[in-house]
Amino acid sequence: MTSIFDPDTFMDQEVSEGNSTERLLCPPGVYSASVEEVKFSNGEKEGREWVMMSLKWSIDDPSVLSELKRDKVTVRQSFFIDLTEDGGISTEKGSNVQLGKVRKALGLNEGRFSPRMLMGQMALVEVVHRAQKDGTLSDEVKSVASLG
Repeated sequence: MTSIFDPDTFMDQEVSEGNSTERLLCPPGVYSASVEEVKFSNGEKEGREWVMMSLKWSIDDPSVLSELKRDKVTVRQSFFIDLTEDGGISTEKGSNVQLGKVRKALGLNEGRFSPRMLMGQMALVEVVHRAQKDGTLSDEVKSVASLG
């Protein structure tokens, strides 16, 4: 299969209209979705180390895909992770509540667990819009529930 993209032609392509400057957001609502990606970021603030888990959920609702004219719509969910002294996931009471809610919704809150086990799992996600510091809106997962 040959590509329709030709870099030399593209370099000289002219358009008469401006490009969009805002991303189309997933409409607020509750949708079935699957975990497409699990990522971690970490750093230090005021002498304390922090770790954040970020889940990328792929929305399966055909009406959302049609409304946004996309083959794929993803929304992120991020939360801090409390660690044990040796760098593992803390399971102390009151720790990692957001992770616990995700695990419970996915049926993974009992027995052995690793974050990799989240990949491909399905749940209902509640998507909301949140105002950013620059005044723009972003879409994000507020909560997760079991499919049934």
